Amino acid sequence: MHRVTYALAVCPASLRLTDADVTTYAAIPNPAYDPSGEQWCELSHHHIGDHAAEVQSADVPDRSYWVLWRDGEPYRIALLPNCTVTRPSLVPGEDPAVCLLYGAHGGDHDFPDED
Repeated sequence: MHRVTYALAVCPASLRLTDADVTTYAAIPNPAYDPSGEQWCELSHHHIGDHAAEVQSADVPDRSYWVLWRDGEPYRIALLPNCTVTRPSLVPGEDPAVCLLYGAHGGDHDFPDED
């Protein structure tokens, strides 16, 4: 049985993408976002492993481009499957909430209806 925990605090790590990477991921077909050069780790505080931030989503179903990095090392951008963990919506009658992070991410899950 998979234990689902909910993100309470986000990791404070950040990095800056190159202008070339921002341009590349802004130009993919049907972009979901206008990517920013400044990226903040979206994983829970005190996660283990790489930091991660979603750079872009849209051209491949059920996958997104994520920038991954470790402190003091160069970053890499990878196309990763979306996390499939769900939990009941906090809004009665709505579909279950799906974690916003990538599959097999470290730390807690992050759901769209949590603020």
